[in-house]
Amino acid sequence: NSDMFFKNPMFLMLQFRLIFQFLLMVSVIGYPAEVYNTGLNVLLLNFTFLLTSIITCLIYIPLFYRLNIISTYEYINRRFGRVVRYQIVCSFMVYMFFYLGIVTYTPSFALSQVTGMDMWTSVVITGLACTLYTTLGGIKAVVWTDVFQLCIMVIGLVAVLIQGSIHVGGFGKIWNIAKNGNRTDIFDFDPDPRKLYTTWSVGIGAVFGWVSIYGCNQVQVQRYLACKSEREAIKAVMLNSVGVIVLFTVSCLSGLVMYAVYETCDPIKMNRVSTSDQLTPLLVVDLFDQMPGFPGLFVASAYSGTLRKRRPITVESRRPEGLSPTSGLSPVLSRGRGN
Repeated sequence: NSDMFFKNPMFLMLQFRLIFQFLLMVSVIGYPAEVYNTGLNVLLLNFTFLLTSIITCLIYIPLFYRLNIISTYEYINRRFGRVVRYQIVCSFMVYMFFYLGIVTYTPSFALSQVTGMDMWTSVVITGLACTLYTTLGGIKAVVWTDVFQLCIMVIGLVAVLIQGSIHVGGFGKIWNIAKNGNRTDIFDFDPDPRKLYTTWSVGIGAVFGWVSIYGCNQVQVQRYLACKSEREAIKAVMLNSVGVIVLFTVSCLSGLVMYAVYETCDPIKMNRVSTSDQLTPLLVVDLFDQMPGFPGLFVASAYSGTLRKRRPITVESRRPEGLSPTSGLSPVLSRGRGN
């Protein structure tokens, strides 16, 4: 009801965490550059998020709650046995090993570009900061910093969008420039599988990838099972889809700002940067060159996504005696899991 957010703060905290699971550093650094290079057809991912949320609410959340399990690995163990369970756990750990390397590199790279800091120094600082506050603060620090970091990410994206509109002369002008450059086309029904983004690959094909994350990934399942009930978990997921759509749209619009700013002076062709990874940090430096503090806000936005993803993730699926996912707080949060 209307008092849910005030009477049940855990629901609100989990809602922020679900949104934050998607809003990583790629939303701050990656997607604006993708829109700059290819256009708004990547915006079809909004449809993917919505469809994925519906599938998760109709199939996966009811399955986990009605089987009274605390992790995906417990389900795999019941159905296929320990051998398959350990294979999946090992695969997940290998996946996270490489993934965490990427999410650490990206904001470290942004920090080195904006401040001139040595790359390896930036990587070490990032790793130490993540390890220190999650170790000392525990689950309470994780939950509340999730909310704070989400706000920082949103502010960083909105700041780029607003300052870019002022710099170019209004968002209407930005849209016209992007339209003339064929960057506003959302739908592309070309069946050519060699094209990176089409209606088929983004609007339909990506559903399978996102269902594997929102429906099966232990990182997400821990959050669903931390809710008081199945109904509350479903509400959180559907509200999450709204938040993701809004914030992902802001990220893509920032890419149109980038295209309008560099319409006649592609930074890569002019050798100002060497890769697309450097485009968003360069845009921030150019837009906020005379505004001290704002480049730091951008770095904080990128770091927020990384701090969230470098926290330890459990692969343990043993249930503490006397506890179940429906007894208030589930063991996932009561024992500090899912950090």
